[in-house]
Amino acid sequence: MTTRAERAKIVQAVDEKTKEIACFLAQLIQFDSETGREGPIQEFIAGRLLSMGLDVDQWVPDLTELAKHPAYIPAEGRDSRTSERGWRVPRRPVGANRCSSMAT
Repeated sequence: MTTRAERAKIVQAVDEKTKEIACFLAQLIQFDSETGREGPIQEFIAGRLLSMGLDVDQWVPDLTELAKHPAYIPAEGRDSRTSERGWRVPRRPVGANRCSSMAT
């Protein structure tokens, strides 16, 4: 459960980064990420996670294993698409903001 102080801290952090968040979203919507065309946006997101000082893991999911899950939904072109995840490594330096060059 989040305390009021924690919530206030989160809201303040979001307020301070509103311009950066809007810039990032503006960049995201420029990508054609329909089924089978996700590669460029996945690479963009992986790069962004790396610039934030996160480690990034990219892999092609095992569809045989996924198909065993009750929520699995088959899709065309899924056999070679990668998945990404990023996680924080505390001692890794944070990269530069990629949105700084975007016009306001």
